[in-house]
Amino acid sequence: MKPKQKTPAKKRDQKHISLVIPEKKTERQAEAADQIAAEPETTSTQPAEGSTPPARAEKKTPAPGQAKSDHKKVAREIADELGETATWPRYQIHHIVWALGSKQALKLARKAKDIEAAGGMFIESKQRRRSLGGIFFHLVYSEGQPRPGCTLKRPEWKPRARPDEQPAPAQDEAQQA
Repeated sequence: MKPKQKTPAKKRDQKHISLVIPEKKTERQAEAADQIAAEPETTSTQPAEGSTPPARAEKKTPAPGQAKSDHKKVAREIADELGETATWPRYQIHHIVWALGSKQALKLARKAKDIEAAGGMFIESKQRRRSLGGIFFHLVYSEGQPRPGCTLKRPEWKPRARPDEQPAPAQDEAQQA
């Protein structure tokens, strides 16, 4: 029989406190709450004779942990349509859908497909055509309008050093030798 292990006094005497933080209301939620508060209250549950009950649109609230529109799903669809399989472009597309919104991102994806079908788009040096994903990213960063409070910045591209090339010696070292 094993002897009982003593639990440290600190862990035994700790009390667990759970804190509930109320969610912040978005502008749309605040406007809806103001509209509901501004409507006259009726004491009767049945409408007055000869009048129709006011039609209220039921709001679909997203499940906890889920965005209002499922950005992940839309981003996955766009990435699949554009043929993007690498992790970084898929992440970039997810960020674009979050910043622009689902509708604008889908609209730009359709526009990219139309440009590709019409003959494609060349890069700035006119050496080669852009891929379908490249057309989409070009449109997003040149024409996309981020939602208020969201930022959309073109990632900086840095050319990689080729393994066969060695960096040129600094001029100071060349003059000293």
